[in-house]
Amino acid sequence: MNLDDALNTFVIEAKELLLAMEESLLDMERGAADGDAINAIFRAAHTIKGSAGLFGLDFVVSFTHVAESVLDKVRANELAMDDTLVALMLDVCDHLNALVSHVAKGETPDADSDAHSQTLVERLNVYLDGAPAAKAQQRNMPAVHEVEVEREEGDAVETDNWHISLRFGADTLRNGMDPLSFIRYLGTLGRIVHIVTITEQVPQLKDLDPETCHLGFEIAFQSDVDKSVIEGVFEFVREDSQIRILPPRSKISEYLELIRSMDSDDMRLGDILVSCGTLTDAELEAALHIQNTAGKDTHPIGEVLVKQGMVEAPVVQAALEKQKQVKEASKGNSEASLIRVDSEKLDQLINLVGELIIAGAGTTLIAQRANLPELVEATANLSRMVEEVRDSALSLRMVQIGATFNRFQRVVRDVSKELGKDIRLEISGAETELDKT
Repeated sequence: MNLDDALNTFVIEAKELLLAMEESLLDMERGAADGDAINAIFRAAHTIKGSAGLFGLDFVVSFTHVAESVLDKVRANELAMDDTLVALMLDVCDHLNALVSHVAKGETPDADSDAHSQTLVERLNVYLDGAPAAKAQQRNMPAVHEVEVEREEGDAVETDNWHISLRFGADTLRNGMDPLSFIRYLGTLGRIVHIVTITEQVPQLKDLDPETCHLGFEIAFQSDVDKSVIEGVFEFVREDSQIRILPPRSKISEYLELIRSMDSDDMRLGDILVSCGTLTDAELEAALHIQNTAGKDTHPIGEVLVKQGMVEAPVVQAALEKQKQVKEASKGNSEASLIRVDSEKLDQLINLVGELIIAGAGTTLIAQRANLPELVEATANLSRMVEEVRDSALSLRMVQIGATFNRFQRVVRDVSKELGKDIRLEISGAETELDKT
């Protein structure tokens, strides 16, 4: 089986993520990791799982999901990352490497690999009390009992159901729309766990106009669709109605993690919230309209979004912090931007530069023989610039040797555990650069 470019890229990036994951785990075992190490480990597992899902690699997705669930509990301070759990996660890392190798070879895992997967899942299951691991193996949503929608201050939903607050416009019926048809269509996207009809605006019978809509609904909705899909259900009545869609408690934590892990440029607050899925384009447009028409009482867009109930305050705060981090990074970030370049293309470039130097030397010799000062000066400048290009091209193949030697940390760690001795590998001069070949 020949891997296509996309799948080959997945294999390469998965190997790199697993290497970084292993280094972070070793740092945690030595007590040298900072507070962001567990987030980096979780993001690596999450990225591998998501990318594997794009290619239908269910054996990678299901196994990684269990490990990700354990890491999520560590992030939530429900578990301590002690030496035993670090050792288990290193075994998980090794097995993921083996699974990715199967993908690279175009193979499916053999019986031994499946058995090892099951063994590791059982060991991870100890930290999950059995439930999440079993849940990770099934594709369908678990059944949820009907419950009332609970709220805390700020209208954040405390359950794992979406909360939809609807107030249909007075002219909904006159425009030929049936409010119940929207509710029925919503039911095709998930399950309506609970619904309350709001009749506060219904007038006395003598004042009742049968063509005027006075109804509203409070709905607890269970679905795995995103906010924009739910909003799309009410597209035809959105302009005349009041619609608020609050995400489940679990969704809020997902939004926070997405914002923190976003590799964004200097994006505006609204763009960040739209990108992570907590805000839709229509809601952003409505909030900007409110802000622009406020006159002297103009408030920052974040305050408008929270006041209108479009986004939860913690999510807005996380987006503001992300903005601040990006701005600070753009000012003082010394890390170079990296791109992946085929080594054969790099070799070809260096060969062409070498031929260019030879051709330039010949041109310089001809200019000297012709005894034309302007031509001699021009060829000298050209030769100087070609040499600079050569030096820059050669430096592209230079890599710091520390990246290679750091891979011995795992070998030293395993030997240390096997012999029962305290062994530490110290590397000096890791920044020394050598040609990659």
